[in-house]
Amino acid sequence: MNKQSNCQVLWTNHDSLVVLGFNAVMVLPWLLTVILGNAFSAKAINKIAESGNLIPASFWAFSLLPMVLVLGLIFNRKKQVGCSVKALLGLPSKEQIFQTVQIGMLGGFSLFFVGFFLLQFWSSFLVKYGVEAPRQYIVELLRNSNVPAWQMCCVGIIVVILAPIVEEILYRGILYERIKSTNSKFVAILLTSAFFAVIHTNLFALPGVFLVGIGLNLIYETRLVGDRELSCYSGKVGLLGSMVAHLTFNLLNFLMTISVFKM
Repeated sequence: MNKQSNCQVLWTNHDSLVVLGFNAVMVLPWLLTVILGNAFSAKAINKIAESGNLIPASFWAFSLLPMVLVLGLIFNRKKQVGCSVKALLGLPSKEQIFQTVQIGMLGGFSLFFVGFFLLQFWSSFLVKYGVEAPRQYIVELLRNSNVPAWQMCCVGIIVVILAPIVEEILYRGILYERIKSTNSKFVAILLTSAFFAVIHTNLFALPGVFLVGIGLNLIYETRLVGDRELSCYSGKVGLLGSMVAHLTFNLLNFLMTISVFKM
């Protein structure tokens, strides 16, 4: 197998364990809430909301550890197969970056508006049948005026930039590609989107996140217009496009959350 085909293979079965580990870490806070009860979760959030001077160290650990894990995975694979990060991630060439970013931004805007209306509809349905919306730590943090500006900026960087990069590499770059290698694209898109939705552990956002997952997979698979030889081995939007779409989606949600609570 030559260097280029090694880069095309991208990830191995062993790397899929990283995705499962990431899922386990992200679900852990939700499991603790289920085991210890909603009262424990509400008490913890209230304590944070009242003080607000320091973001708990556990937040930084849960936010930054996956990023470190993914970066380590990338550079370890880069060392193993001897190809560039650009080739490993299937990034487009300079000639097609603009087109890729355009598709990603347009996709992110579209997913935001469709997801927003779906969220409103689904939330109204759940509330109608007596289901209470859970209190979310990030939302409580963003509406807390006591949190220092520099910490708010750090949260914004994690939510808007780091999270999309990590999640796209894990869910599109690894999980989706591994499932697609033994199943159809349709099955891979559904299963990856289901994983993506469940990992957010929010019943009110579940249909919306599932739809966003499907959209990100479709953006990832979008073919680039023009000479395929210009793209880096794939001829499709790939990870850069889905990262831009995810980033755009998260940015709009972040700005909307801040603006709503500042009004």
